[in-house]
Amino acid sequence: MSSRSPPNYPSAQSWEAEPDPDVLEKEWLGHARRLAGWKKALDLDKKVLIGEVGYRSIDFTHKEPWRTSGIIKKGCSGFNEELQAQCYEAILKALDGIAWLDGLFLWQEAIHEPPQYYLEHNLEYSIINKKAALIIQKYYSRLYENPRALAGNWYYFKDEAEATKIFVDGKETMSCRLKIKEIEESMEQVARLSGTLSPGTAFPFIGMGLNLDEQAKEALGAAAGISFKTIANADGFICRIETKAADTSMFYSAEIAVSPGTLTTVRLEFDDFRPSAATGKAPLERKQIQSLSFIMNGREPKSLRLEIFDLKSIE
Repeated sequence: MSSRSPPNYPSAQSWEAEPDPDVLEKEWLGHARRLAGWKKALDLDKKVLIGEVGYRSIDFTHKEPWRTSGIIKKGCSGFNEELQAQCYEAILKALDGIAWLDGLFLWQEAIHEPPQYYLEHNLEYSIINKKAALIIQKYYSRLYENPRALAGNWYYFKDEAEATKIFVDGKETMSCRLKIKEIEESMEQVARLSGTLSPGTAFPFIGMGLNLDEQAKEALGAAAGISFKTIANADGFICRIETKAADTSMFYSAEIAVSPGTLTTVRLEFDDFRPSAATGKAPLERKQIQSLSFIMNGREPKSLRLEIFDLKSIE
């Protein structure tokens, strides 16, 4: 294996006709550790995308998944959709939730005619009309459910004194809330802010915040920080956290630098946030986090725009 190449396509050690699902998962956990070691050795500041994973619906597919045709073991050529499904379950369960993994491609789903190709006893990689399709559906649907996504009620504010009455994108605050709610229900998790800085104000700014729901608060209480994707027409903005204990609010901020108009992935650990002057040196208590906000400011009267999406907690 080259020092710059990832580990080769792995196979299971067992030649058992009906391998233990726990053993298959354990072996994939080992492969994941080797991938993590390879990534660390190269000091890669990028996520890993696995380019090809596939299992045929045939006996011993776990042993030689790369064999694209014919039998794998002499005397055993039976249709085996159970084993195909178990192999996909093992890899997806083992790799689920790994922060540095960006996904994987399934091999392969060719489109064939006539439709009878997809009836049972098809020994190929196709998962159509097979139990493996239900396994793939179970794990990939969770991407859209987005269990780590942070949710709550978005709100907008401007120069604080006008917090209760502001127009964003030409619509009143309440209309924008409804718009964002619709976006969240479509699972895009997008919040948009635009407005003009007010001239003559001591600290002109526009901002939007997210009052976290109970599930999001619980997630952050056990997290190391937050991550999100963003596009802005400025070179930076501020992310602010509010905590509350005994009716006392404390604020912590982190400055974020971006290239205007460029899609940027931001990862902020709670240690990156600094307390406000009023908060003093009080440490950030993650289990007391109530809200997140995003603020754009400046001295010149100008129009600003910010988009935040895929907002999550990170481990």
